Amino acid sequence: MKEQFEEKRPRGNVLFPFEQYYMLNTTGNLFVTFHWHKEVELIYLHSGSLTLWIESEEYHLTPGDIYFINSEMLHQFSSAEKDTCYYAYVFPLESLQFALSDYSQTLVEPLLKHTLHFPAFVPMDSPIYGNVLNEVRELIHVNENKTLGYELTTKACIYKIIGYLIQAKLLYTPTLLIQSNTSKKSDIKKQILSYIQENYANPISLEDLAEIYHMSPKYFCHYFKQNFSMTFLEYVTRYRIEKARILLKNTGLSVMEIGFSVGYENFSYFIRTFKRIVGITPAKYRAEVQSEE
Repeated sequence: MKEQFEEKRPRGNVLFPFEQYYMLNTTGNLFVTFHWHKEVELIYLHSGSLTLWIESEEYHLTPGDIYFINSEMLHQFSSAEKDTCYYAYVFPLESLQFALSDYSQTLVEPLLKHTLHFPAFVPMDSPIYGNVLNEVRELIHVNENKTLGYELTTKACIYKIIGYLIQAKLLYTPTLLIQSNTSKKSDIKKQILSYIQENYANPISLEDLAEIYHMSPKYFCHYFKQNFSMTFLEYVTRYRIEKARILLKNTGLSVMEIGFSVGYENFSYFIRTFKRIVGITPAKYRAEVQSEE
């Protein structure tokens, strides 16, 4: 079940599996559905606003915020603000190991063994925030330009960020109780998301899912909103529209065929819903994304 949400996108290359992503929300409606990966992800919001869900926690990012997503943590992004811009830097912890064991290795080892985690974010009022911000900006700069030796500078930036986090005692130890409870909650959440992913093209009702997971419809509604920070209907709608956007960009299916394939039996309702979520009609969206290629 868990594997269904794993993002297995290749990063960098075999010798340097690090990857930087530049994300610009041109449509005013960004929605990246729940997923996880084995690498750690660093998020830096340059402008606009971004809502980030990590497991069951919801965070509202403002420009300058620096966030971390630890290995194998379920997460999701959304933004309704046009021209929101953020950088995501994804890196594997195992690539930070030293060839020869020294004291530096003992400082990094707890992260490699997951006995220490990165904090969800670096508080702006923390004494180390300015130092971490400088390293994040340098990380972005060298990976945009990829000048000779940028791989060394990249690792140096990450090591320095870890050093500052250790200095400020921001790395934390997940307790066994928290890990156990989080694991159980995460399993149920992943099962619910899996059901939606497998059945979004068909009619899905809140009552059906409530019955499957032995909850009353009222409690399931509360559970879903509490864990996904949006209603069941909102999530299913956003998921269907995101699938429609992918099909509009990557296939030659007609708009009507796409509407039916993502679960809308009423074509007019699909058009209205797409325009409400994305801001433009499906036909106009297809024309815009094709003109950009």
